[in-house]
This record gives sequence, C-alpha cells and structure tokens, in this order.
Amino acid sequence: MAIKTEDIRQALRDFTAQGVATMIGTVSEVDATERTCTLTHEDVAYYGVRLQPVTGGSAGLLVTPKEGAMALAVRIEENDGWMIVHTDEVETIEVKAGDTTVTINAD
Repeated sequence: MAIKTEDIRQALRDFTAQGVATMIGTVSEVDATERTCTLTHEDVAYYGVRLQPVTGGSAGLLVTPKEGAMALAVRIEENDGWMIVHTDEVETIEVKAGDTTVTINAD
C-alpha cells in the first residue's frame, strides 16, 4: 500500500503536536551541497534535515554522517524543521574559517 502525502503530513502534525523536541533515526541519504540529509524514524522519512543551522552555506562546521548511521536530531524552534546534532558514524568533518578549509575523513 502506498503512503499518501496527506497521511505523511498528518503523521508529522501528530508527531510535532506531542511536543517532541528530539528524535533518533537512521540517515538514509545525504546532500552535501545543501548540507541536509534524510532521517528515517519509525518508518517515516524526514527530508531536508539540516546538518548545520543554516543550509546551503559553505562556512562554519559541517559534520556529515555516513548513510546508514544513527543520528540524533533536534527540532528547530516551533516549526517542522530538524537538525542533526550527533551521529554515531561520520563520513567527513569540515571546518571553514575565512578562506581556509580543513576536511577530516578516513583517508
């Protein structure tokens, strides 16, 4: 049975109405360019979960989780947005300050 968009929206409304401020899920897809990922929690996919407070930028600290990693997300203020604050497996860590960028990975 296919999940309808309205069913997903209602599930999100129900979830956020509970006052839930955190969730743990599995990272299923990462968009390094937009600095977002998809996080799956209890069979519901949350798209556009931020990897840092401001998406689409190129400065600051970026911790990119591995696909399949468990991650903890916090709700951003009073909207439906989420942000990853910790993950159990890291693909890369990038720090950009001014014109200098340092990237740490397994290599």
